[in-house]
Amino acid sequence: MRPLLPLLALVPTSTSATQYQYKRFPEMVNDMVSFTKSHPDLISLKTSQDQFGLPTVGTCEYYSPQENGNGNAESSSETVEAPCKNYFMTITSGGPTDSATPGDELPELFFSGEVHGDEQVGPHAVLETTRLLLLASKCIADIRSNPQSPSTCWPYDDYSLSLLGRLVSTRRTVVTPMSNALGFHQMQRT
Repeated sequence: MRPLLPLLALVPTSTSATQYQYKRFPEMVNDMVSFTKSHPDLISLKTSQDQFGLPTVGTCEYYSPQENGNGNAESSSETVEAPCKNYFMTITSGGPTDSATPGDELPELFFSGEVHGDEQVGPHAVLETTRLLLLASKCIADIRSNPQSPSTCWPYDDYSLSLLGRLVSTRRTVVTPMSNALGFHQMQRT
């Protein structure tokens, strides 16, 4: 049996890699929303306030929605203050994750990015892990529907593709990048 590879093994060996830029709270929220728009069959996004009736604490900056002319709202570069919410994503290939049934009988995996607001690395690592899980799942689906080389949709090794794809297909994964959203927004320990 092969040991599980750490996610650091997924760092490209190419010298053309760009330096990672840390994101602010509104950019993190936009990425989570983008994941749900591009992979609605695999991931759902909710807040603990909406799901469990918890109160908000403080306010955070969000990108203000702008009408794009097609009747759909898109984010602008302008920010607005709004109640600070704690977002969580649920990933499962058992179908849309908004109902109680898909993935309920699967083993569960939980990724938490941070508890204290000054912990900046964890939320970014968890968000990137989510991106990799979704990318692997999409790549495997593309290969199944249109046989092709994994290198056309996956920039890393084949083993990591099968490992991450298996995680999505055999687990219900809950991801909370910023458990302390207000602390992350303020970049201070709260």
